[in-house]
Amino acid sequence: MLVEKASLAKSVLAQGCLFLKQRILLLLVLRTRFQHGHFFPKGAKCNLTPSTWGSMVLLQDKENGEDIQVLRYEYGQKYDPHYDYFVDKVNIARGGHRTATVLMYLTNVTKGGETVFPEAEESSLHTTPAKDDLSDCAKKGIAVKPRRGDALLFFSLHPNAIPDPSSLHAGCPVTEGEKWSATKWIHVDSFDKNLAAGDNCMDSNESCERWAVLGECSKNPEYMIGSPELPGYCRRSCKVC
Repeated sequence: MLVEKASLAKSVLAQGCLFLKQRILLLLVLRTRFQHGHFFPKGAKCNLTPSTWGSMVLLQDKENGEDIQVLRYEYGQKYDPHYDYFVDKVNIARGGHRTATVLMYLTNVTKGGETVFPEAEESSLHTTPAKDDLSDCAKKGIAVKPRRGDALLFFSLHPNAIPDPSSLHAGCPVTEGEKWSATKWIHVDSFDKNLAAGDNCMDSNESCERWAVLGECSKNPEYMIGSPELPGYCRRSCKVC
């Protein structure tokens, strides 16, 4: 099933992306997400619309960015309210907080699927679509409707690097059609520096120990252990360093 999903994701992206590498990191889906996801490497070149790609290039310092995450939402699937900055010491150790997010919409959505910011205040530069055109979920804050080729850029930190609570956001349930999106997160510092340090034995996710106990080191070695070229995220818990 996971192979089929990866193939489907690559098929959709093939309309606008030429992948120079084939590495895919399967996303360990959280229960609050309820959608299918895959990571594509930094070597992936996307021939998206100028506005979309321009938004990424504007901020992208290659080593500060994570791999592009591609998500597919089917009927009823959503992403519950969350912050892109971190509240734990494990994730922040690698690259610091996520300071900016570029959310690219790869498809149109017939109904639902909006990105909503329930704690944000309306800017004079942005006008939320008419309420009648939004789902009930999207009416709870400032909302952006997914439209193929558009990119949404927002920041999770204030200019003084303090986390911004108003960056709380959610992906509303898809009520008709299907939603595909691609997300690029930019960190304050280099996200790759820990991977490059061969003597730096650490876990990059606070759940690594639990996953190791559940046998993920052998079930999902690409993510957990990695390779000499790209070390995994749970090397310490998998006892390979």
